Amino acid sequence: PLNRPGESGRETRRACALMRPRELARLVGRPGLPLQATPNDSTDPTICNWHGSGLGVKLVVDEPERRPHQLDHVGDDSAYGGAGAWWTRSKSQLVAYADKRILRIRVTGRDLDDPARQGAAVRTARLTFERLSEPGP
Repeated sequence: PLNRPGESGRETRRACALMRPRELARLVGRPGLPLQATPNDSTDPTICNWHGSGLGVKLVVDEPERRPHQLDHVGDDSAYGGAGAWWTRSKSQLVAYADKRILRIRVTGRDLDDPARQGAAVRTARLTFERLSEPGP
């Protein structure tokens, strides 16, 4: 089953919207320094990089729609955080861990909804781990 994200995945605002460049320059002791904000929205969090005249500040904030959700019984469930696999809906991506191996599987298709993409990724991961555990040629 798809579990809900933990406490850190509740924020819906973007990192760059939380701080004005002039305000941040003041906070880091460089008032008047012109900073430029560059968003970098990765798989899990929203990220803002401010930079200017040799100064750099990065702010990372979790967002629920980008947060990976743990899946049980796909990889090694004693791995990270009690789950061996994580599904990220916004990327249609499964990352699974087992036997010191990492799989990253993406399933796309306009005619597939999220449960269908997730199910296909889970089945692919399980079969891949099974085949990787067999002796090689």
